[in-house]
Amino acid sequence: MAIITKRLARRLAGTVSSLFAAMSLSAPLSLAGAAEAPVIQAAGDSGQPGRDNWWREARFGMFIHWGLYSIPGRGEWLQWSEQIPVKEYARLADQFNPAGFDPAVWADVAKAAGMKYMVLTSRHHDGFALFDDGANPFTSVNSAAHRDFVADYVKAARKAGLGVGLYYSPLDWRFPGFYFPDLHRDSAEAMREQYHRQLKALLSNYGKIDVLWFDGGEADWLNFAGDWSGTEAGVGWARRPQGKHYKGGFSWQSDKAYAMLRKLQPDVLINGRADMPEDFHSREGDGALGDFDNRRPWELCTTIAGAWGYQAGMMPKPLDHYIRLLVNVVGRDGNLLLNVGPVPMAVSMNRRSSACARSAIGWASTARASTRPAAVPSCRASMAFRPTMTRRFMSTC
Repeated sequence: MAIITKRLARRLAGTVSSLFAAMSLSAPLSLAGAAEAPVIQAAGDSGQPGRDNWWREARFGMFIHWGLYSIPGRGEWLQWSEQIPVKEYARLADQFNPAGFDPAVWADVAKAAGMKYMVLTSRHHDGFALFDDGANPFTSVNSAAHRDFVADYVKAARKAGLGVGLYYSPLDWRFPGFYFPDLHRDSAEAMREQYHRQLKALLSNYGKIDVLWFDGGEADWLNFAGDWSGTEAGVGWARRPQGKHYKGGFSWQSDKAYAMLRKLQPDVLINGRADMPEDFHSREGDGALGDFDNRRPWELCTTIAGAWGYQAGMMPKPLDHYIRLLVNVVGRDGNLLLNVGPVPMAVSMNRRSSACARSAIGWASTARASTRPAAVPSCRASMAFRPTMTRRFMSTC
């Protein structure tokens, strides 16, 4: 498979190089006014000029969802979607002992694909931490593995010369205070204390962190954005209307978390999912591709197959899909963060997912321009190549 991938890269490098050259030189198209928009080099809304320069040049990254949910192999929302009791789900930690774990292999796949940074789920919504959190029993250090996987991952990514990113979810399904932050105030505050404590650990114990990828840390995410006002006898839950915000008494104290974050890691880049000033905006899923935007840094994250976490039997989409997606993202002046869900108890990723990541991303990244395209106001320029070019090589992956 590696030989096929290298041959594919060589065969397509010239074509893609011409494509990117055409993109950078193409005349302005249909998006009115976009051609005159200046290229902004400063960070997003955080106000620190230049902090994001490396990230905006990187273009491609690998997202890794891996944790207890990988063992059943039914996706990272398994506990919630199947309503597995907290104590029952926690017993998965007794099985979590991937003796063959070697994050250097993950880094090798990412680097071979031309990706420039990685983002690993240090803790998802289920609350299980892949790092040392002291006396907290629900961590990989206190699981059957007795291992700090974040430490190993950071070391491998840094050795490979890749940007080090960590995903972190402040919310935790184990806490009733997430669902009822006012009724169960003590629980909500305990969840917040865990959030601030773990955030400090991640930013203090692993050297320089390049990206901190938040998820579910906004006040509006509490109770899944539910509104209980006017309900009687527990009936009447409704999702808060668009634009209506949580007005209860609980606070994540995001201002304190942000001050600590900037003190410990002044240059770390964060997305906009924790009620903090964002360095880049997250677009999630293929359908969120959106428009060209060179004013606000942005990133599209999407999966290579199925859910974000490992799902047994899921196959990648056709190679043609990834080629088009990558070119459309870069043509709109964004980054692509492509997710893989490694198998639960070993180092490997789905073989076809790995091969397609190398093929679809690698050949394009070898021809990547060193500067961001300033004169591509529409995705149409990125679709100027003949579709048959990609179809010819789909069977190789």
